[in-house]
Amino acid sequence: MRYDRDGWSIEQGFAKGRYTAETAPQWYRDEPPEIEGDEFYLCAFWDLSTCRPSGFGASPIPWNHIRDYAEFAGLDRVNALAFSLIIRKMDGAYLDHAKAEEGKRRPGQDDKGGQRETIARPPVNRPRGRGK
Repeated sequence: MRYDRDGWSIEQGFAKGRYTAETAPQWYRDEPPEIEGDEFYLCAFWDLSTCRPSGFGASPIPWNHIRDYAEFAGLDRVNALAFSLIIRKMDGAYLDHAKAEEGKRRPGQDDKGGQRETIARPPVNRPRGRGK
């Protein structure tokens, strides 16, 4: 998301020498450390995100896909319930962010803030009355 906004990632900033541990943005320095096991939930969340129904805007991940993923991962009933709650919380945060981003766009703009190309419809010749 920040790559879309800034055109480069924080990792690229470090690689290019734009950042050091002291000059990194505050949000990066405040980021909590990853805990063992986080990677499982992050990978599961992004895998499950591919199961979202398509349509207008972001939709929640269907519960049956979360259940199926827990079964596929071999989780017992207690861990499957915890997994479901964690994925639902992550999904809620994702949907809140997606809704906020959608609200920032004005009608007629594309995803990058540029003007959307519109295609003019050809005129339709309709009869104006009954012919005799």
